[in-house]
Amino acid sequence: MNRIENKHGGGVPDVFVCIDGHPLWIELKVAKWYDVVLSPQQVAWHTAYNAHGGLSFFLVSDPRSKKLGLIKGLRAVELHHGPWSPLACGIFNTVPEVWGALAQHTAEHYASLADLRPRVTE
Repeated sequence: MNRIENKHGGGVPDVFVCIDGHPLWIELKVAKWYDVVLSPQQVAWHTAYNAHGGLSFFLVSDPRSKKLGLIKGLRAVELHHGPWSPLACGIFNTVPEVWGALAQHTAEHYASLADLRPRVTE
C-alpha cells in the first residue's frame, strides 16, 4: 500500500494498494453530513479507470456515526450527486473489516475479468 502525494490535481486517488497481486486505488474522503465532495477530476478519473477494467473505491469516514463506508469507484458520478450511504457496498466499524471487504471485492473483480478473456486453443 502506498499513499500518493499528488499536489497537482488530476483526480488521482490517495492510496495505491496491491492485494494478492491485484491493483486497486482508494480515494479517502470525510463525509459532510450525507454528502461527499468530489472534484470533477476525481469523478473523471474513477469513471475512466473503471471503464477500462480497473478497480477503485472511495473510503468514506463519517465523523457523526464513526462508521467507514466503502463505495466502488464506478459509482463516482452518483456519489458526486447524492448521499454516500445508499451507494456503499459496505459500512464498517473497523479498518480490518474494510480490508476484508476490499480483499473480497478485489478477488471477485479480477476473477470476473479472467472469465472474459478469450481462450487460446492449440
